[in-house]
Amino acid sequence: MTKSLARRPPTDLLPAPIVDEAAEGIARAADAPNTLRVYESQWRQFDGWCHLRGESALPATMKTLRDYLTERAIRGAKLATLEVAVSAVVRKHSERELSPPNTGEKFDRFWQGMRRTLGAAQDRAYPVSTEQLRRLVKACKGPGLQCARDAALLVLGWSAALRRGELVALEVRDVQFEDDGLRIRIRKSKGDQEGKGAFVGVKLGSDPRTCPVRTLRAWLEVSGIEKGLIFRSLRNGQFTKKAREGRQLRGEDVSLVIKRLAEKAGFSKKEIKELSGHSLRRGLGTTAARRGSDLIRIQKHMRHKRVDQTAEYVDDAALLDKDNVTTGIGL
Repeated sequence: MTKSLARRPPTDLLPAPIVDEAAEGIARAADAPNTLRVYESQWRQFDGWCHLRGESALPATMKTLRDYLTERAIRGAKLATLEVAVSAVVRKHSERELSPPNTGEKFDRFWQGMRRTLGAAQDRAYPVSTEQLRRLVKACKGPGLQCARDAALLVLGWSAALRRGELVALEVRDVQFEDDGLRIRIRKSKGDQEGKGAFVGVKLGSDPRTCPVRTLRAWLEVSGIEKGLIFRSLRNGQFTKKAREGRQLRGEDVSLVIKRLAEKAGFSKKEIKELSGHSLRRGLGTTAARRGSDLIRIQKHMRHKRVDQTAEYVDDAALLDKDNVTTGIGL
């Protein structure tokens, strides 16, 4: 193949700008669309800050980046947000083949101090328990198709431990109905950027209201969806033309559905504030750990690459179990 290419006359070669643009597109494909949007947003904030300060954003100096991160920290930015900001700046420099401003001992010491100052612990989504899931589903009341869609969204997202991006990207072809449950193919996810895919099985439930099989089947039947995206946007409980053409929900919409139903179900203001699209996935992991499910089985179901990721759920579930050291000590 290489030899045949070499024999072709120069006129058969594609123009260099076309090849360069295609190469850049392939490189961008290494990151998920959501990741690219976050990076671009963080870069725009840094670029705007530099413009106001009269500093160079590209290339940026270590002092410029340090001062920017310090000001954002003073204004309340969390460590995780600052980590993404650094990644965005480094990525932009790498794209232009420029030396990144986060190298050197001075920046390493600054960043170490930032981690100690803000703390490396990250906020975790509020885990939805089985009982709370029932309350959310019971609160699924709305016009037209909304109730059926929301119930299926909640139950499937919880039982299959789906990330919000995985949930809204599911298509009819990805779900196979079995006699005793569902076989779900996840074509691509946050932990599988190469798109190798993964399968997860969900058993038939005993309660029709929270059974993954029955709630999903009910949604597909009432909506008339036979192919394409499973979960689509609604307006006043009905499909819009765009939805019929395949407009899927956004990841943020999962969080909005959960919070809306939690308010109807009487969750506390603190609980509602801590709920997010990750609460369904985290709820399944924590509930399974609390029920004593095998750690490796939980890891496989949640598709964690490392067992220590799964161990966090087990640790959370065990915080107040019967073996807690304050049990039975006469308090």
